[in-house]
Amino acid sequence: MCLRYIRRVGRFDKAEALACSIQPLVVAGTLSEECAIIGVARREWTQEFFRQQLREAITSFATQKVDPVLWAKCEERIYYCQGSFDDPKTYEKLKTLLSDLEAKHRTGGNTLVYLSVQPISVATIATQLRANGLVTETATAWRRLIVEKPFGHDLASARELNATLVAALPEKQIYRIDHYLGKETAQNLLVLVPRHFQWLGYEGRGSLPATK
Repeated sequence: MCLRYIRRVGRFDKAEALACSIQPLVVAGTLSEECAIIGVARREWTQEFFRQQLREAITSFATQKVDPVLWAKCEERIYYCQGSFDDPKTYEKLKTLLSDLEAKHRTGGNTLVYLSVQPISVATIATQLRANGLVTETATAWRRLIVEKPFGHDLASARELNATLVAALPEKQIYRIDHYLGKETAQNLLVLVPRHFQWLGYEGRGSLPATK
């Protein structure tokens, strides 16, 4: 599985939320070697700098001590893709990276896209993901999209945003989680993740495919 984490870098520059989601799995030794994690943001960071941000977040915010050896192995499966959400080239880079990681980490092409962005960016991202085939399922690979933030600013804008989402991919692939009401669910997301999965992110509609 490849988990793609798309977010606007702002208050949580140290990727606290992502680090706290990964930490329990690392401590328990249950993060599959067939799982890769990709962070996507506008900041012109290097891959090593992104890993460093997570490493510092683990040190500062982790509820349990993480074995440096285990974390080092986890870091080998963490990647960074820099780009603007409204730039088609960002999604071309993502597509290439996902293909490379599918071969390198045997993810099976399964992908979870986790969006932690402003509501105004969701429609653009969903449309671009669809245009580049990044949320298109195949006979052997599933795709899921989780949207973290509140939908729009009123009923009309919420309906418009939802229409864009369901036009980009089937309802069964979409999860919606309120930023505050779903906080604990979001933080513990990776506990629910099966093996053979590629990453990015929401609501309890549909279900993750069963794994053997």
